[in-house]
Amino acid sequence: MDQVRQIRFLIPPFILFVSLIWGVFWSDPNHILWSEFLGSNLLAKVGILLTSTLPAGYLIGLFKVFILKFLFCRSPHSYECHISIETLKLMSQEANISFNEDKFEAYNNKDRKRIEHFTQVMFDHGLIYNKYKGVHEWMVRRWSSFNISIDSVIALLLALIFGLIFKIHLSIVWIAFSVILCLGFIVMAYWSYNDTMKMNEFQAKYFRIV
Repeated sequence: MDQVRQIRFLIPPFILFVSLIWGVFWSDPNHILWSEFLGSNLLAKVGILLTSTLPAGYLIGLFKVFILKFLFCRSPHSYECHISIETLKLMSQEANISFNEDKFEAYNNKDRKRIEHFTQVMFDHGLIYNKYKGVHEWMVRRWSSFNISIDSVIALLLALIFGLIFKIHLSIVWIAFSVILCLGFIVMAYWSYNDTMKMNEFQAKYFRIV
């Protein structure tokens, strides 16, 4: 597994566990549950948390994919690629892909998404990677930032859900902490997503790749 993907899988579970621990601490004024948590088999609990980090990160990522695909199911674009017809034409030309706008418009939603996404993959991971590797790496970092931010929002929401399941009191401090972090991550996700798509358009319009 590459280093970027490892980071994407490690950060959201860490946020999930920290949020749960924070919730336990603020679950009652006397911190009785917190004392019980620290006092019994602490090393075993820490070991379980560490060994479950990567699987938890993968599962959070799966939740993210299902949620975003559902939200974009009626959109003409997939969540992975949101570019204009003009940009798609330019990308196709640079990648030597046959593109006919009339035929493209006649395709169903699923096929248009697939063509748009695959063209973007060839353009970004093929042409830009080969000629402008530094730019490609910058785009990977921005896209990773988007994924980590969305996964972290899901992790914070899951922590609250687990709190309800395990009857941990949802204190005002815990809820406020989660809401503030969620808003911050959503803003970061928007900025990162926008940067990635705009860079694709910029490369297609102003640079000749081949």
